[in-house]
Amino acid sequence: MRLRRLMGVADQIVASRFSSIDLSNKADFHFNLSASLSEKLNTLAQKEGTTLYSVLLAGFYITLSRWTGQNDLLIGTPTDNRSHPDTQSLIGFVVNTVVMRGLINPAESISELVQRTHQSVAQAKAHQDMPFEQLLNVLDVERDNSRHPLFQVMFVLQNFAEKMDKLLPLDPVKGHGVPSPAKFDLSLFLSDCHGNIRGTLNYAVSLFEPCTISRIAEMFEQVLEAMVQCQAQAVKNIDVVTAEEKTRLLNLDCFTPTIPLDKTLHQSIEDQVKQTPDNIALVCGEESLTYAEMNDQANALASHIRKQYACHYEQEMPVETLIALYLDRSIDMVISILAVLKAGGAYVPVSPDFPDERTRYIFNDTQAAMVLTQSSYQLDVSELMPTGRQNACLIVGRIDEPRESALPINAVTSDNLAYVIYTSGTTGTPKGVAISHQASVSRNHYMSLASKTKDNVYLFKTNYIFDVSVSDLFSHLMVGAKVVISHSVFDIEEIVALQSAHRINACHFVPSQFPVLSQAGALGNDIKRLYFSGENLTTEQLKLIDFQQIDVINYYGPTETGETTLYQPRSSAEQGIIGRSFPGARAYVLQDEKLAPIGSPGELYISGPGLAREYLNNPDLTAEKFVTNPFCNAEEGTAYKRMYKTGDRVRWLKNGHLEYLGRNDNQIKIRGYRIELSEIESVIAECKGVEQAVVVARQHNEQTLLAAYLVLSEENMVNLETIYSTVSTTLPAYMVPSSFTRISHVPLTLNGKLNLSALPEPESPREGDHKHREPENEKQRRLCHLWQQEMGITRVGIDDDFFHLGGNSMTAIKLIHRINQELDSNLSLKTIYSHRTVRALSLLENAQTTTSHVIAEALDPAIVPAVPKPDATLPSILPDTDASPLITGAAGFVGRYLLHEQLIHSSRPVYCLLRGSSEVSAYKHLRSKLVENRLWCDHFERRIRVVLGSIDKPKLGMAEEDYAHICESTNVIYHCATYMNHLADYTEMKAANVDSIGEVLSLAATARPKRVVYLSTTGVFNDQEGRRVEEQTDISKEVHTCDNGYLATKWAAEMQMLEAQRRGFDVSIVRLGLTSGATSGHCDQKQWLTQLLHTVNELGCCFNEAFIDASILPVDYVAKAIWTISHQNEMAPIYHLANNNSSSFSELMLEYNKVSRLPIEQVSYPEFIRRLYAHQRQGGKIAAAHLFADDLNALAKNGQPPSTPCTSNETKVSSTNTITYLNRLGFTKPDIDGQLIEKYMHFVSGIRRILSL
Repeated sequence: MRLRRLMGVADQIVASRFSSIDLSNKADFHFNLSASLSEKLNTLAQKEGTTLYSVLLAGFYITLSRWTGQNDLLIGTPTDNRSHPDTQSLIGFVVNTVVMRGLINPAESISELVQRTHQSVAQAKAHQDMPFEQLLNVLDVERDNSRHPLFQVMFVLQNFAEKMDKLLPLDPVKGHGVPSPAKFDLSLFLSDCHGNIRGTLNYAVSLFEPCTISRIAEMFEQVLEAMVQCQAQAVKNIDVVTAEEKTRLLNLDCFTPTIPLDKTLHQSIEDQVKQTPDNIALVCGEESLTYAEMNDQANALASHIRKQYACHYEQEMPVETLIALYLDRSIDMVISILAVLKAGGAYVPVSPDFPDERTRYIFNDTQAAMVLTQSSYQLDVSELMPTGRQNACLIVGRIDEPRESALPINAVTSDNLAYVIYTSGTTGTPKGVAISHQASVSRNHYMSLASKTKDNVYLFKTNYIFDVSVSDLFSHLMVGAKVVISHSVFDIEEIVALQSAHRINACHFVPSQFPVLSQAGALGNDIKRLYFSGENLTTEQLKLIDFQQIDVINYYGPTETGETTLYQPRSSAEQGIIGRSFPGARAYVLQDEKLAPIGSPGELYISGPGLAREYLNNPDLTAEKFVTNPFCNAEEGTAYKRMYKTGDRVRWLKNGHLEYLGRNDNQIKIRGYRIELSEIESVIAECKGVEQAVVVARQHNEQTLLAAYLVLSEENMVNLETIYSTVSTTLPAYMVPSSFTRISHVPLTLNGKLNLSALPEPESPREGDHKHREPENEKQRRLCHLWQQEMGITRVGIDDDFFHLGGNSMTAIKLIHRINQELDSNLSLKTIYSHRTVRALSLLENAQTTTSHVIAEALDPAIVPAVPKPDATLPSILPDTDASPLITGAAGFVGRYLLHEQLIHSSRPVYCLLRGSSEVSAYKHLRSKLVENRLWCDHFERRIRVVLGSIDKPKLGMAEEDYAHICESTNVIYHCATYMNHLADYTEMKAANVDSIGEVLSLAATARPKRVVYLSTTGVFNDQEGRRVEEQTDISKEVHTCDNGYLATKWAAEMQMLEAQRRGFDVSIVRLGLTSGATSGHCDQKQWLTQLLHTVNELGCCFNEAFIDASILPVDYVAKAIWTISHQNEMAPIYHLANNNSSSFSELMLEYNKVSRLPIEQVSYPEFIRRLYAHQRQGGKIAAAHLFADDLNALAKNGQPPSTPCTSNETKVSSTNTITYLNRLGFTKPDIDGQLIEKYMHFVSGIRRILSL
């Protein structure tokens, strides 16, 4: 049993960084202990009732412990093997090797350690008869010819004065009477000859420098001196640092700080605004802001925040009010950060990608007074807020008040809180790190001076929930640099496009991201500086960098201190070095609260003005991690009275730099995110059927992956995928393990720690829980092989889900790149999100997706009309004077114009189903849309009735009493709302666009009979050259695939509406073609046609080829037509509102040129792309860049202009029947001529960015 317990113990004492060592070149270092010390050591042995051997071995244990930073040591020692009678008469050596284990308890006394060492020596001698080779066989130790299999340090004492039966006998040789060693990193040979103790340290020259060995000998003597002085003192109190070395250690980083500690973050930016007001500060997509514009808009929003707070809470907003941000990446995200700070608050960044449980915890823990979010997340945020705070000043939509450029008055100082960032916690819940302005400014100011300039064009791709985002943003804005904001956190295609468009010359990466980027050839020629942080830089990663062309800066620092050290590696050999601390910061390397010698590992402590204030609402953890600084002197001030206990193992190098060695605890970093493995274990352990959970980090293909091992209850065996699903809904994606493996028990080492080597290879969550399906063809076999290689798993079935197997964003990037390389494909990153199995991927041909077809689901048989659709002989239901319409999607582009028609043609109230946190906020949002489109009249206010809801929920998300009221009070439903996301697939969009049909019909069938007008799209027809379709054309044979979610869901929804017609519902479908701006000239800024007009207007030229269809109908005409036909006694089943007269975009421009005084130049498409590219390179805005992204990227990459696109083979959609019917009603279609296009061009010429939250 004791032999088995040796397994798993750290066995590489000194040279743990080496795997294969040349020990052939050896050297000796000789030293002598003083006669006085030798005598005291013998006296100590007698006092403790032990031998000199045990005393010296205990001293060597302490020395090695301090030198290596380890408290669990294995040391070899030779012993005579003459206990058997047959060996006692033999001549010469009969020697065996005994392995001694030294467990150091820093809190125990020296006397206790000596006694315990004596006992372990006796126990070892009791088992000395066991041959060493047999021991190795029992332990099944892997052999290495360059190393000893169990230990690398030998300890030998030869005493020529004691009786032989108490010694470890060796024949003397010349010199010190010791033999020459073999295959050991380090050997200590001691001899006691008549009270004089002499020593020799024999060492491998390839591992140690002579000065290091001399320092070890010096430390050994210091330890022995301490041992003989007081045996009652604790081991941890032995100081192995000399006075001279202590002075040097405390002055390694005492640089005089030149940082402005009285500035806030936003004041530092305002200083730069005054210097470079007209420089471009922020760029995102087609939007950009100068420093002055950025500052003005942040001031305006700050004023708005303070007003909204005062309105809601009926008091002025206090300094340090916590305000949460729940935003996508955009310029608005940065404006919101600045605005919260300027308003005197502290921002709390929350990712919309977080699982709901994590977001709820953060909202509840902070008790945020407000949440700044986007309209698309408004309802989500409302549902996630703590009870009683759903209406707590949730700011969404546009600001209607006049904009103010003056900074709101508040009493914020540099001591006040700036932000709270949540990191992984040990107790199973995240912890909020509270950072002051002073702490953040202190490091950002130095970083801006040390490595940033106003000429930087910086790619800002860091997630704002990550502490590095603060320095990424502020250190560059402090010097007047241009910050280009990416829409995604890490997308190779976007990174390439942004580098090309903006000539990015500086960016930050987590080290594990860089190989993926490098392998894809995605690093542009303009890059001159790379910043790394979040993980340790490895030799393999550094080898990928051209140090002649690129400056590399490696930052280190936990969230609690921010970036603290800076290092500039010059070659691939400088891995692990994190450099010197920033001016003003103090770094201490401690072992058991004592300074560690230079070269010895210890835990890193950090002090200075950059420290966080606390862990929010967690005083116990704050007291545990932020401790008193015993090295602070009176002159240094209060900023140095505390120090942060990082948990990182480091050591000082001789040149004053720090080298990172690893962690002391259960914390790791994955893709830059700091993760407490215990938090993941805690969440898994709460799952039903789990008795015990262990999560470990494993390396595969230069990635760190999480592997979970579970002990499951026999009484309540649970499916592993069920556990995976539960964990996925609780933890962020980066914390969800890549594998879940059943084990019978958790293997432990002798000291009770997890025995990593005894854990089996990880399994994927589907293995054992699903039927495994082997590849069916060669393409699938190759894909399965690539998946196995990139994901580090042993088996992949063709129906296994990529993300259930442990895939993540980084793995997806590498996998798609490998597939494109080896299978000559052209798949985009989003493919893996919509085609998550090998089977689905194998059906793709390059970028042409041929995924499974959508099959229309039958309408629930229980949904039937309350009364049949009325025939022509019955009176119409519409003239009811006591009933009103319900409009879903009233804030949408068509919906707002339809609402306007209802309001001007009737005196009845109009019910509007809207998402929102409250009726007030939803109403304000709707009103702002009407005002923006010049559709508002003050008397509308009393007639608009807001009903909160969401089309993707049962009963359309309405409260019970609202639902009942709508059932009784309405007589027609205009179903305009739709979820439109051209990147989403059918599954993602089905709830909103298909399932809502049943809910609308159920509403129509309850209480009062209701007519339903459903807005669809002519896109339900498949494109086919020469094909012509009309209102009566059967759509049941159309084919739509899952990956084209929008058109597929609209087709499936129509199929259900047609079924409802057959059941007797009063339902009509209105299919819309390309709907443009109003006849007044007002356009929807987000529509691609408006963006293309803006681009052409900006360039002054347009392509003359007719490949983009622009057969438009103005939105106000469309809305009037819908209102008109819906108020007839009898409605046709289907209407088409699309322009019968086909026009291309270039033809519209020709019409515009006939009436305009500033005609648009007509050029070839290749020339248009050249000019577009040049405009982009000069920093110009391109509103429609996404329409030409492929050709722009191709031009940037190959230098060759693209060929002219072919005209698409579109189906001709006829609206003849509908237009003829409208004409009979006296309702004529407006002319689509040059004058209308001139109005549109006038509108886009005046577009200005409106701040939207």
